[in-house]
Amino acid sequence: MTDEDFEQEFSTTAAGTPRPGMNDEDAEIKQKAANQAMWNFSQEAKRTAAEPKRRGSIKSRTYYRMGTSKQVDLAFGALQQKIQKTTPELMSQTDFQLLKQAIGNFRIRLIVHDSKTFDELKQMLEQTKNDERAAEVETQLAFGNKSFDEQTYLKAKDKFLELRMWSTELAKEIRRIEPKYKPFNMGGGLYRHDFSKLPAADPPGVASQHAQIAPAVGAHLRNILKPGTICRTFISLSTLTDTVRREVVEFLTDDCRHNDRLEVVKQIKESCIAAAAAATKKTQTRQQ
Repeated sequence: MTDEDFEQEFSTTAAGTPRPGMNDEDAEIKQKAANQAMWNFSQEAKRTAAEPKRRGSIKSRTYYRMGTSKQVDLAFGALQQKIQKTTPELMSQTDFQLLKQAIGNFRIRLIVHDSKTFDELKQMLEQTKNDERAAEVETQLAFGNKSFDEQTYLKAKDKFLELRMWSTELAKEIRRIEPKYKPFNMGGGLYRHDFSKLPAADPPGVASQHAQIAPAVGAHLRNILKPGTICRTFISLSTLTDTVRREVVEFLTDDCRHNDRLEVVKQIKESCIAAAAAATKKTQTRQQ
């Protein structure tokens, strides 16, 4: 937004602000004009802020380091005590340190989307509900099919549950930022809401930016995080990182995840061997 645009918008806002001594009708008109001006200003600021992101490098990403949390650190401490005192034969101290170092250093690449407007969120919710109904029908058909196939049914069911979860998250976000209609004075100490008078006294709030794990990173996390966490979009970055942190703690502390922990250690060793072989080959090529 240029200085001239700002001055024009500011002057519109100032001119539209209710003043002492105005009657109720004039004050209401002025208040609507002020609200609309503030809304226009916020939308223009949002557009201006998004321009550098669109002009930036497509390689720019957001990263989340799994090991940088107190909960994960405590989970590693609990796992180490369990290995030392209870079942030291299940994992060597060397493997434990390798696992701890790898998770502590691993950065999950995240994709953070531009925030949606209130109207865009409502359109997304409507489309998601349509997809949800279609997925529910598909699940019912797969279950009632004479040639019942369990994998087909489970796949359809997972799709339906993911859409229902996303629909719930969108509806919750819409309720959070939806315009709040203020009551107006009827006189004699009486107030009431008039939802027919638009625009609302308060414009819609700012929606959170949706976030997801980059698809290319998912293969490295398949034994640590749940499939749904790896694949689906989250309503906000904080919701995604909270879920990742919680599932990493479960991976480290759940006794039933022992085989997963061993598999991750195996993958880390194989990755180290492959990296060392690639470095050796690169050195030999340079020497030639």
